[in-house]
Amino acid sequence: PSIFTSYFSKMSEERKSSKKRQGRISLLVRNMSYRTRTEDVRRLFSKHYEIKDVYLPKDHRNGEPRGFGFIEFFDEGDAMDAMDRYDGADL
Repeated sequence: PSIFTSYFSKMSEERKSSKKRQGRISLLVRNMSYRTRTEDVRRLFSKHYEIKDVYLPKDHRNGEPRGFGFIEFFDEGDAMDAMDRYDGADL
């Protein structure tokens, strides 16, 4: 079964610039299965890229996943490559 269908959102130039100055960049991934775990995402993306962090927000009222997440990369080039590679993919 698929972990999630990825839909990446590009960041605004202003936001990209501020993230780049910090030496990292984050991608928003939408349409994740509610069963997706942080470890699943990290394992998948770590096969090809150096990942700094994976964050999958949960609803503060019931603790359930919200169906989206953020993947933080050390390198902007890796983030852009991952977006091209996985955008729209059923993973």
